[in-house]
Amino acid sequence: MNEPELAQKNYREAIRIQKELKDEKGLATIYFNLAYLFIDVQQWPQAYQYLKEADNISRKTDLGWMTIINRATLAATCTKINKIAEAQALLKEIQQLLPKAIYDLERVYFYHAQGALAYFFKNYAQSLQYHQKAFSYAKDWKDPYFIADELMAIGEAYHQLNNADSTLKYYKEALKVAEKKTTCPK
Repeated sequence: MNEPELAQKNYREAIRIQKELKDEKGLATIYFNLAYLFIDVQQWPQAYQYLKEADNISRKTDLGWMTIINRATLAATCTKINKIAEAQALLKEIQQLLPKAIYDLERVYFYHAQGALAYFFKNYAQSLQYHQKAFSYAKDWKDPYFIADELMAIGEAYHQLNNADSTLKYYKEALKVAEKKTTCPK
């Protein structure tokens, strides 16, 4: 509800409680959600820290579908803080897990992270292909957040490819999706 400081405080309290309860899966979920508070404001080192905590848990506890989503988010975050070898290793691991994915959302996260890595290497055509694939899965998942996010990423790739018409088209589509999304009541 647009109160990030309160959300952080509540997540930290939830971490304390989950540790007391020794609930590893719950703890991993909280770390992931807390990381997203930092992703939303582009504080990548803090996001990395919490995603890494969730990943450490996933390596000793079966988190099911959350494993791919967390590792893909961690890989994409690694590209933001120049931990490229780690991003590549994570994506290679995910490729082995992807055939067992049960939700389209897992594929959205994976292809988004692949697109982020290609973008880092300035391979904008490949980044575009990955984000288009993520967008296809996002549409199937029917969540406006992921649809808008991929539309923006596609627009960014087109921008780097000097295709102004497509850039504008995808940015406008992303804005349209974002404007339709309902917000929490105050």
